[in-house]
Amino acid sequence: MTRVSESNVLSRLLHPADKKEETRRSNIREWLHHIGIKDVRVEYTIGYGRADIYLPNKRVIIEVKDGDKLRNGPNTPGTGSKYEETAFEQLSRYLEEERKNEQRYLDDDDENTDQPWVGIITDSQTWYIWEWNYTPKAVAGWDGTRLRKGNIGWLSNFILNRKQVGKEWVRPENLSEIFEGPLKDLHDMYQNERGSPDVETQRALWFRQLEISGNAPQTEDDKDELFVLHSMLIAISVHISTIYSKTDRRFGFASWIKGTQWSKNLVEKIQQYNWRQPRGDILRSLYMEMVDKEYRHLYGEYYTPDWLAEKLCEEVIDDGYIREHIEAYFNGKYGGCVTDPSCGSGTFLYHAAKRIMESEIVKAATMTDAQITDMLVKTLVGIDIHPVAVEMTKANLIRVLPHKPQSPLRVYQGDSLQVDRDIKKDQSLIEAENNLFVIRSRGGKKICFPLEFIMYESFATDVERFSTAASRSESFPPGLGNNLSREKKDVLLEAFQTLTDVCHTEGNDIWAWYTINRVGVYKLGGTASRLISNPPWVRASFIQNRTRKTEVEKLAKALGVWAGGKNATSINLGAVFVIQCVKLYGMNNAVSGWVLPWSAIKSNNWQAYRNRAQADVVWDLGRLPFPKHSEACVNIFGVEKKAPHKMKLNKDAEPPRQHDSWSTVEAKTTFVRIIKRKKMASAWIKGTRAMARQGATITPLCLLELLDGYNIKDGSVRGVTVRSTQGNWKGRGSYDVVVPEMWLHEILTGNNLLPYTWGEPRRVVIPIDSDGNFLDGADENEYWKKALGLYNTHRGSGSNTPKTLDAQLDFNGKLSNQFPISEGTTVICNGSGSSLRAARLKKKRLIDHTLYRISTKSINEALFLAAILNADCMQARYYDTKPSKFHINTNFWFEIPIPRFDKNNPDHVELAKLSKRAESVATSAIKMTKNGIRDALREDGVSRDIDLTVARVMKAAKSNL
Repeated sequence: MTRVSESNVLSRLLHPADKKEETRRSNIREWLHHIGIKDVRVEYTIGYGRADIYLPNKRVIIEVKDGDKLRNGPNTPGTGSKYEETAFEQLSRYLEEERKNEQRYLDDDDENTDQPWVGIITDSQTWYIWEWNYTPKAVAGWDGTRLRKGNIGWLSNFILNRKQVGKEWVRPENLSEIFEGPLKDLHDMYQNERGSPDVETQRALWFRQLEISGNAPQTEDDKDELFVLHSMLIAISVHISTIYSKTDRRFGFASWIKGTQWSKNLVEKIQQYNWRQPRGDILRSLYMEMVDKEYRHLYGEYYTPDWLAEKLCEEVIDDGYIREHIEAYFNGKYGGCVTDPSCGSGTFLYHAAKRIMESEIVKAATMTDAQITDMLVKTLVGIDIHPVAVEMTKANLIRVLPHKPQSPLRVYQGDSLQVDRDIKKDQSLIEAENNLFVIRSRGGKKICFPLEFIMYESFATDVERFSTAASRSESFPPGLGNNLSREKKDVLLEAFQTLTDVCHTEGNDIWAWYTINRVGVYKLGGTASRLISNPPWVRASFIQNRTRKTEVEKLAKALGVWAGGKNATSINLGAVFVIQCVKLYGMNNAVSGWVLPWSAIKSNNWQAYRNRAQADVVWDLGRLPFPKHSEACVNIFGVEKKAPHKMKLNKDAEPPRQHDSWSTVEAKTTFVRIIKRKKMASAWIKGTRAMARQGATITPLCLLELLDGYNIKDGSVRGVTVRSTQGNWKGRGSYDVVVPEMWLHEILTGNNLLPYTWGEPRRVVIPIDSDGNFLDGADENEYWKKALGLYNTHRGSGSNTPKTLDAQLDFNGKLSNQFPISEGTTVICNGSGSSLRAARLKKKRLIDHTLYRISTKSINEALFLAAILNADCMQARYYDTKPSKFHINTNFWFEIPIPRFDKNNPDHVELAKLSKRAESVATSAIKMTKNGIRDALREDGVSRDIDLTVARVMKAAKSNL
């Protein structure tokens, strides 16, 4: 850091810009980083409070106050965070709580554990410092001392020179960098082991599980890449669990890894850090860094931030449940589980454990850490179809448990939906038939267990013995199945012989793990008193596996959540998950909480779910949990009915971060009751349909859109198509094109549309004439013949997917119906996005499916309508009518009374003039972004004038704005 910047740091610390606590906390954090403290935790959750600054490994807690709080010293009532609490009492509470927490998680060989704690209270100018052994002792010279340039060096050295207690805490940022070397070595190891029976069996079973989920990598290269990444994540998770639980664990699908030295190196890297004390789901960050975003989107993975998981656990796991559960535990009775049927990396189960073990009820019960751990192991249940998720969940639970668990964690890899399959038509892995539990090997062999055998309490241990003996070609283990009838014992003996053969021919390192997981899911029916989950956000149309897609459709219909009609392909797996999992795993009167896509509270394709489910509590979370991805909501069932609320970020507050605690986020957000507005249809309805018409589905662009640089010569267009990066067309494109010039068309999309104007259009080749008719003989053109063949080869497999490229382009007449194209009197608006945008169509251009076109009777009516659609004062109203998190579609035409243009109405005429002026301003600002154009309109004043006029127009139309 330069001297100038150092001077600025000290100046901000000694002379803060204002009295705000946030400003002073930020200045202290900046100074700590400057003097060399790498790990500075801000607003760190301790118990039910938030320490302003915590320095892990240094045992330093700093409580920061605003400029007036310490006027009468830290022992003044009201200076703490609780009513009449002093700042010193608040600091003491944090230190005592964190001291107890540290004692749970420090290892026996950790160094410097005798170093005293340090507590500091400051407003960045006045400093009070104490050292804590078991009682506080003021540090000489720092009892309300003014910080100055003359003494800041001593304070810096005092903090910086404190010894490190224990290992460095692992941090969620850039976690993958720790494992770059081992990952490269694992890739090399896989290439050497590729083709061996063990590797091929485990890879095949891994891949089949992804297929069962409905989506799996399509190319061999993608399969290899993802298999190695998943194996790496499993190995990391298992080693973390093993290190802290002091027990060996199977690697499951990653048991093909044979490198002893590789594992030793990996363990050494893991052991350099403290993985237990940092709060929150650390492994989620590792997964998100290592696995490509496209794969995570494919599986509908939106990993829940810690603050939301913590809040939802508070709501669902109430004090009454905890009290009853403790009583049941001490009475040796079964109290009902907390189950996450889509546990991902274990975020919810981690915070469920925290919620229970840190509750005042558990503290009052004076339970030992061993008892708390035993109760939590019996209470917390996780299921996930993803092979990595199970091990990450187990590792996160091991991180949080206060004692070494004495029994296996109840986290299983399998299909939570437990969909029945026709074994003759599909490579089913498992199903109950004729009182047998059936597992199928990669080679199609059936391993059948009597249902009575798998229901034994000792089943996990029994199957370990069973599988180990089979893998070693030993005789049947003595004592197994002695309580079975002769007939069932014979079935078990046959299963043993079959497994012995399978181990010999297909590999032998996975069957115990595999069987325990399959059986574990089966045995969880009706055991959950509380369910908390963030299920997959996958639309039926995105499920690649036909069998799985059919299963989901059948199950959705059986459960009464099938949308049907045009919404059929939009049914979300999350809706099916909620109903089916409550049905399968929930006890009577179970309470459940679910994080779902925002469309669950608004979209038409979720209407059947809402009719069926009827949530008692609804939170509209907007984009707060997933700011770069999707809007979300929460549905809670089985609790007292409340009005729906929207969670909003307070003015000037920073957006929540993934690892923030709920207390941190709670301080910067507000829940506002959602008020339903009265719906009044617009004048732009004809019959039962809005007059807005959707554009054409002009895809796949890798066959149609030309890159810049094409040329036109002698009546022909020569160019190269764009390259696709998504779906079935990923990696395709860059095709050479030579077609007649008349085939070249300009196309407008949602990305081109700006308020009142347009950006640069895209260019596509489509063989249609000026009336929108496909040209006869187009398939004689060399390129178009190639394009038709490519489409037929790589098109989607859904029953609704058009069979030819021509049919795709003019699906439902959305291309041909755009003709004849009217210039000046057609208004175009977007069909998705956070705000509505509109502009007149001034040139003969096509629009794609992301846009809607509205034909008007005159240029003035087009100007009038564009002004109403673009008006700032209307955007919140349009937003309220959105049918889903992304889409605007046509709902607002049925809910907002937008009038037709009346040439005899002065406000209508004035609005058309203002719209014309807005077009001129927008055109001048065309190089700006769409938000920049809105800023230009506001700066010009035309935006305000339009708002005032629109308000009068809508009031006259009896709007309920």
